[in-house]
Amino acid sequence: ALHELPHLSGDDLLGDLGDALAVSELAGPLGASTGTTLAAFAPLLLAKGGTADFTRGVPVMIMLTLSVSYLLAISVVPLLAARFLKRRRNAEADRLIGLARFLGSLVYRHPRRLIAAGALLVVGSLALTPFMAQQFFPNADRPRVIVELYMPEGTDQARTAEAAASLEQAILTQADALEIHRFVGFTGPAFYYNLQRAPQAPNRSRLVITTPTLEDTTGMIRWIRAYVNEQMPELNVNVGILGQGPPRIAPVEVRVYHADEKVRSQAVEQVFSALRRVEGTVDVHHDLDIGVPSIAINVDDATAARFGLTRADVAQSLYGQSFGVVAERYRQEKDPIPLVLRSQEGTSLPLERLLSVNIYNKQGQAVPLSAVASVDTTWEPAVRYLRNGTRLNTVTANLLTGYSFSQVLEGLNHALEDNPLPDGTRIEMGGDAEGSGDANGALLTAAPIGVLLLLFFLLLQFNSFRRVGIILLTVPLATVGIFPGLVLSGSPFGFQSLLGVIALVGIVVNNAIVLLDVMDRELENGENIHEAMRKAVVQRTRPILLTTATTVAGLLPLAFSSSTLWPPMAWAIISGLLASTLLTLLVIPAVCTQLIKSGVAEPENAPA
Repeated sequence: ALHELPHLSGDDLLGDLGDALAVSELAGPLGASTGTTLAAFAPLLLAKGGTADFTRGVPVMIMLTLSVSYLLAISVVPLLAARFLKRRRNAEADRLIGLARFLGSLVYRHPRRLIAAGALLVVGSLALTPFMAQQFFPNADRPRVIVELYMPEGTDQARTAEAAASLEQAILTQADALEIHRFVGFTGPAFYYNLQRAPQAPNRSRLVITTPTLEDTTGMIRWIRAYVNEQMPELNVNVGILGQGPPRIAPVEVRVYHADEKVRSQAVEQVFSALRRVEGTVDVHHDLDIGVPSIAINVDDATAARFGLTRADVAQSLYGQSFGVVAERYRQEKDPIPLVLRSQEGTSLPLERLLSVNIYNKQGQAVPLSAVASVDTTWEPAVRYLRNGTRLNTVTANLLTGYSFSQVLEGLNHALEDNPLPDGTRIEMGGDAEGSGDANGALLTAAPIGVLLLLFFLLLQFNSFRRVGIILLTVPLATVGIFPGLVLSGSPFGFQSLLGVIALVGIVVNNAIVLLDVMDRELENGENIHEAMRKAVVQRTRPILLTTATTVAGLLPLAFSSSTLWPPMAWAIISGLLASTLLTLLVIPAVCTQLIKSGVAEPENAPA
């Protein structure tokens, strides 16, 4: 708007007529540009799921800001410009004007060469995708190391506490271990949103280690893994740092389903062995256990009935002797406190005494357990895992630095193709693969709404499918910068980078919109397409470059921030915007000279 005002006004102070003309001519293309950007963010706003909830604030903030910015651009900005802005003196000496004329001459003389060069650059950028790291969500920037410690199922909590304390003392010998918090039997307080929560279990513990810097966590993780492997092989540990995004058990999670317990265990061991051989995996574990002895007390209903007993009476007596029964509840404020009545030994009650208890009927008569029930001993898994009512077991793995979950799963698939799982076995991917799939699926579900809105705003402005198609060519042209930018900056491609690409779609089409708007005005004035496009490039190069420069300057603090969450998004936008801006000023005008010969005809029913 500020660039257009001096072009339409008088010699000194800007007049009201110049303001009105500038606003009337720019309200349409600026509105279409704002609308297309809002349309690009609509899928993020409408998507559902954990990842969408995590990033919901981004589209809300941007869409509100853009809407208010457009209203200010067509109302307050012209008023301020009319009051304070004066015509620029000696504009011919401006270097940007000289650059604009040079670009316009290139478009006028070599349109086909520019189109060919743009196509080659797009192909070349796509060839860089194999060199681009992939990561669904980056790790957090807090210098914390999380050690998840597991003992075999059935391990007493005192033994778990002893092992955790021993590992803690060993870690404290390292200079980088500034502080350690130890939690036994539960996962501790939720001090970070992404931290995985787990139910209380006597066989698990968690250590939270604070290091001086984030870089020091890498060496600490390696030392802990090496120490446990050499000095405490009985421990099952999972060592890592805090992450970003929705919580997940591990980056790589493979769920194995089969109705038969033995076949499922065989399949789990096969997946476990295959994952350990895949390059890039570490801390590979499964949730199979060695099992525990189980005692089945089979009540003879007929005999029990003769004594006036039921199975419920037997179960209640056994439970009362071991775990105890709730005799009363004491209420203090809102939370009731149960008063439990049990034997002195509780769960430590010897098996001989448990099986020799008496069962009391309603008449108060004592009936020995052996008189109404038989005892069978079996060996069975200590824990049975269910997901949606179906039994399963899980294999998990962490990733070494520089490896992505997609690389590991690709290696696992190759291994399973050479050595297939038993018949009837079904596997399901969790972890980052599931999160990425859910996030992409949510975006794809809402994407048609964004595409329809984008087409609506473009057709409303240009009333031409050909012009809309040319404008949308800016999207593949942006890939010329996105992929090389991520590779050169070392940023991984993941959900945050995808956010940047989505934002870029709404941004890069704006430059093409204002170019084609000027082109149509020149065509209406009687210019041929080559001259109209040359003038459009000359008039719009300066505002397009200044807009790009301000956008890049605003994103640079995010790109160079110490946070691990925002740089991938910022670099995707910066590199894509820089490349797209240059190609929009060259390739898009060149395409227009080949496909457009005249202005858009007014509809027959257009108002007078």
